[in-house]
Amino acid sequence: MRLLITSLLILSISAITHSQVRIGPKAGLTLSQQSFDSDYQVLKSGTEFGAMGNVPLTTQIYLQAELLMTTKGYKEEFGDDIFDQLTSTYLQLPVLLQYRFGNKIEYYGVLGVYAGRWTKGKYRSRIEAETKIIEEDYVFTSSYNNEGFKDSRQEIGAIAGLGLIYPLSINHLILDVRYNYGLTDTYDLETKPEGYKKHANRSIAITLGILFYL
Repeated sequence: MRLLITSLLILSISAITHSQVRIGPKAGLTLSQQSFDSDYQVLKSGTEFGAMGNVPLTTQIYLQAELLMTTKGYKEEFGDDIFDQLTSTYLQLPVLLQYRFGNKIEYYGVLGVYAGRWTKGKYRSRIEAETKIIEEDYVFTSSYNNEGFKDSRQEIGAIAGLGLIYPLSINHLILDVRYNYGLTDTYDLETKPEGYKKHANRSIAITLGILFYL
């Protein structure tokens, strides 16, 4: 978290002192799942949107910070239109190093970390064929229940991705594809059973954005 705050401060100071700082909106789609073992899990679609800002550290290396609302979670399909799905909404703060190459159209790779907060969730399921879909808000468990379980709402993870930057007059159109690898469990168990595998988030985000000079 200190790294995220420090990076945001650097961007804020640079915005005042440098004309090369750029900021802008971004939005797109996500495909997500969780790391638990299941023969029925499929990719779950969602959305991502927010703001980004970056500042050059060298002619090719940029520091980028973002503030995003992104959906993650899982979906299991059991046949006959029977399914179980959890959509989790996160407030996410990535900090990235971006390496650029190319001339008029630039390409880049990014590596970084993120911190997130699970803000809300929604269950959708159908437990029998040709019955009504059940929808309900997810109720967080903030302290250990009788089963020794509570939700872990803080998330830390790693990011890797690729993208391109297309010039639009003095502004730039950004196409970004990245993989988010959650390192923390969404479950917090007092005692983990033998062979337990954590329920960590994994997601692919495909977004479009525009960067403007300040």
